[in-house]
Amino acid sequence: MNAFLTVWLGQLVSKFGSQLAGFALSIWVFESTGSTSAFALVSLAAVLPAFLAAPVAGLVADRFSHRWVMFWSDVVGLLCALGAMWLFFMQRAELWAIVVLVVLNCAADTFRTPAWMAATTLMVPKEHIGRASGMVQASQALTQLVAPLAAGLLMSVMSMHGVLLIDLASFSIALVTLLLVRFAKHVPQKRAEGSSWQDEILEGWSFIRLRAGLMGLMIFSFLLNLTAGMAQVALSPLVLSMSTAAVLGSVRSIGGVGMVVGSILMGAWGGPSRKVYGVFAFTALFGVSLAGFGVIPVGMLTSIACFGTFLCVPVILGCKQVILQRKVVPELQGRVFALDGMVGRAASVISFAIAGPLVDKVLEPLMSPAGALAGSLGQVFGVGPGRGIALMFVGLGGLIVVLAAVGWLMPSLRRVEEELPDVIPDSPAALEAVPHAST
Repeated sequence: MNAFLTVWLGQLVSKFGSQLAGFALSIWVFESTGSTSAFALVSLAAVLPAFLAAPVAGLVADRFSHRWVMFWSDVVGLLCALGAMWLFFMQRAELWAIVVLVVLNCAADTFRTPAWMAATTLMVPKEHIGRASGMVQASQALTQLVAPLAAGLLMSVMSMHGVLLIDLASFSIALVTLLLVRFAKHVPQKRAEGSSWQDEILEGWSFIRLRAGLMGLMIFSFLLNLTAGMAQVALSPLVLSMSTAAVLGSVRSIGGVGMVVGSILMGAWGGPSRKVYGVFAFTALFGVSLAGFGVIPVGMLTSIACFGTFLCVPVILGCKQVILQRKVVPELQGRVFALDGMVGRAASVISFAIAGPLVDKVLEPLMSPAGALAGSLGQVFGVGPGRGIALMFVGLGGLIVVLAAVGWLMPSLRRVEEELPDVIPDSPAALEAVPHAST
């Protein structure tokens, strides 16, 4: 576990720097343009290239050293941070330039993620995979907790250059940790005679398609990401429409507390014995909490809904990750995790593309003081800026609760852990990574 803990710490620091810079840039975009559509464009830029690169990224993770795939991905992230620093230093930061850097940085992260997930399977004993998954979710939770609040404070005492400098330093630390650790030996699957690289890319899809339970899990994940993605785009505009960036930072940080609590729960508990039950139960709770954004007055009380929503995320993702790690053969895990990421990003691409126009062109006008719904739903949710977004949150929350119920009613998905055998050997001795020793 020492190698896993070392790499996990480096990735935690790197993720913090990226979240810090990303949050600061999102505030800059919204305050510079005042447009939800512009905010959604940056969000779209964060997922569209990743969606397109995911198939190749999975194959690369299965064919090459996990350590070096992660290393060069972080190098690209470091170069993107340098590029952003130069833009702000030269006072040439424009929306299109930020979008280009976001595209490059997120494309690199697409290669890093499946390599990290596949490496975790080889680093950690089978009985601790659930806890390791909880720690991976905890790293995201900690950054979600600290980064928004830190960004709000840092933006008030230093320029964007200082925030980006911290991001640059975080990538450097991640690179050092990757060089200090020797990963578990990764034996790639041999290419079948006569097969092309296109055939190899599709192997992960074929593995999932032939197993109804895993296919159902992918469809469930797509629909959950589709609805949650729209809420992700609209959260910051919802709060900023009625409050300040400082309040938004506080609300997001409270959401981070929820993620920390959920990650600690997942790390200590490991999830229920039937992980898919955890997916269903916490998805339903996620939907209820999401609807709370629409009925709780915007401000610090929004933190209640944010806490509940983010509490569920690490448990849902952790349980799903354990199912994939236990049921997918190691030599295909890179491609399967990339496929899982691509499914999530495909849903996000759709939701990010429609959320901005839906809010700006439809829901906000309908819920304006003179809007068509002012005399009906406006009596419940209020009228004015942000009330169209609030209505959307309630609708999305209800749809997610329905999704959890439908998933439970699907026998192939509900029984996925019973019907598919575990593929990880019980003895982890041959799989554990050891600290790097000089020779």
